[in-house]
Amino acid sequence: MLPAESGWWHERVASHFHNPALAREKLPSVGLSKDAMDWEVARLSTGEKHRLALLRCLEADPKVLLLDEPKCPSVSGCPLRVPCHPSTR
Repeated sequence: MLPAESGWWHERVASHFHNPALAREKLPSVGLSKDAMDWEVARLSTGEKHRLALLRCLEADPKVLLLDEPKCPSVSGCPLRVPCHPSTR
């Protein structure tokens, strides 16, 4: 489990990933450039932290993800696309 305001205790984004090189390749899938891995955590917006937290969760290759408000309706142009299973609507 990783809450939206997860523990951002390291200075740089890359320090939060077990495999920063692999995570760097996946950054565009959440709407961030590959150079975001080199950013300081202090410059991240809340939305960027949320998207990076999702990538951190995906590192563990979970079978199931439970997401609260996964489509981020308050962010225009949100790059995330989360399909909803018909039985959960």
